[in-house]
Amino acid sequence: MVAQVKVVGAANLDRTLSAAAKKLPDIDAYEAATAVVADVPSVAPRRTGRLAGSFRPARQGKRSTITTPVVYAVPIHWGSPRKGIRRDPFVYDAANSAEGRMTAALERSGQKICDGVHGA
Repeated sequence: MVAQVKVVGAANLDRTLSAAAKKLPDIDAYEAATAVVADVPSVAPRRTGRLAGSFRPARQGKRSTITTPVVYAVPIHWGSPRKGIRRDPFVYDAANSAEGRMTAALERSGQKICDGVHGA
């Protein structure tokens, strides 16, 4: 017995899969950055609250980042032994608490790219 398989729409599938593969580096992480920023105030060290409320998501070309104008944010997060500041990785803590929302945001963005893949 000989079986034959005919793939209908193979050329369209190949074209749209290739297009999706090229778009994957462009997954929009802005919503994921927004989720982390939302959790920073609950984990940031506080004296005045200025540091906790200063973080914002930002787009830089195809990349999304978390930024703050507060100059002492970096030494507080990473520490500065010369200045006697102990490390307090509060941004990592915010990212950990926002992990589910970050993952969901990245999945939604990736799904939009995959939705463009079609066969026949």
